[in-house]
Amino acid sequence: MAEPIVEVAYSKRDETINAQGAVTEIEIPYLVFGVADESAALATAANMKGLISDEECAKSQG
Repeated sequence: MAEPIVEVAYSKRDETINAQGAVTEIEIPYLVFGVADESAALATAANMKGLISDEECAKSQG
């Protein structure tokens, strides 16, 4: 099987904002291709430490 491909779906993110208007949590889904099942996709995404840098996260917020 080919190497799995992981893409970040920035446009589908969920944010939690506190009473002061600051973002306190961001949930960004990953799309994983080239794996056999959901368990393999979860394992692949879990092993992608550092996939999103702080700079990329800030850019995605606008």
